[in-house]
Amino acid sequence: MLGGPGGISGSGADFVLPQLVGVGRAGALPRDPQLHGGGADRYRGPHDLRPQPGGVVRDGGHLGGTGGGRVAPGATAVRFSVIVPAYREAGRIGDTVAALRTALAGVKADGGAEIVVVDDGSDDGTADAARAADADVVVELGVNRGKGEAVRVGMRAASGQVVAFTDADLAYAPNQLVALLEEVERGADVVVGDRRHPHSVAVTDPSWLRSAGSRTVAAVRWLLRLSPGRDTQCGLKGFSREAALSLAGASVMDRFSMDVEILWLSDRLGLDVRELPVEVVNRQSSSVRVVSDGWELVLDMCRIRTRALLGRYPNKSGG
Repeated sequence: MLGGPGGISGSGADFVLPQLVGVGRAGALPRDPQLHGGGADRYRGPHDLRPQPGGVVRDGGHLGGTGGGRVAPGATAVRFSVIVPAYREAGRIGDTVAALRTALAGVKADGGAEIVVVDDGSDDGTADAARAADADVVVELGVNRGKGEAVRVGMRAASGQVVAFTDADLAYAPNQLVALLEEVERGADVVVGDRRHPHSVAVTDPSWLRSAGSRTVAAVRWLLRLSPGRDTQCGLKGFSREAALSLAGASVMDRFSMDVEILWLSDRLGLDVRELPVEVVNRQSSSVRVVSDGWELVLDMCRIRTRALLGRYPNKSGG
């Protein structure tokens, strides 16, 4: 299991992961009141280094980190974890959790499933709404760090043997997550949705601006040789636990470019990446800001290529 700093609350008691204080989930170790005090701890951001009771200090470093992690002794790994990074999603995160719970009911009864919501520094009560909806694990980041960081933190909080993430707006119907799970269990390291697959269906067409932005991003990825043949921005991705550990440790991009980075890293590391058709509803209420986020994505892709040229990413040989 991946470890990293952050405050996590859930329906159960608290346990500690490497560089992580204040974890709650059903079935975890009982909390130690001498260590944690009387209330649940919540991570308040990368600069929150207040000493904790018992002398524990929160690590304020980059949450992605490079260290591995583990499930705390006594915590039970489940078959499938679904991570939902969420920013200012108080109005719909409850419905999202409910829809995921319905879609994953069969998995929960056959090996276990958990829903991990990562509130990426929202100021609208997203985390409280997720808890009210009975999300299994809720992680609060004190400041907005971006989708990439939220996903990495979620991976570190998850206990699943297979880990997936999807968007809070459920542009991809949640029953499609089960196909990711099954493909990983058939031996894939990474499984991604591909909107260009001949069997994929767009229930609603994207806006012209979003279509133009997608074409621009694809052209830049082709020029920079960043997995040009893949649909990197599809918001439906699944991983074996081992692949999630490796990719979260190597990834450094905090925002939407993390989608590009982890698929490029998957190819670079020689992982078995498989693509599945998807059904997508292009929602106009998405938190993506096409122009500003698109420009930031282009700049980040240039940073990925620069880091690669400087030898700052691992390769298949382990270097």
